[in-house]
Amino acid sequence: MRKFAKVLPTKKVPFMGDEIEIRKLSAGAVKRIGAISNDQNISEEDKTLTIVLAVLNEGVVLEENEEALTLETLEEFPLDELNNLSMEIMAYAGVVLGEVGNVS
Repeated sequence: MRKFAKVLPTKKVPFMGDEIEIRKLSAGAVKRIGAISNDQNISEEDKTLTIVLAVLNEGVVLEENEEALTLETLEEFPLDELNNLSMEIMAYAGVVLGEVGNVS
């Protein structure tokens, strides 16, 4: 079974009139996202975008020479597009939405 560790399936999904490649989240990635959602040191104002940022950085396959997103970069995108993409990543990973950290 160890040969399957870190082998995460990917698929292309629509994003802002184009396509983007996403990967299934590992159990560790779901745990890290859950920890961010429960972090009391993040202001409520920043929490939603911080969670979306974590989901995208864990679930989006970066193109060659592309750097991970930052909160500043994230704020330049339409919120509905970011929400749709993060929900697509979570659904692909089998995470029950509203219960980050619990895999169905």
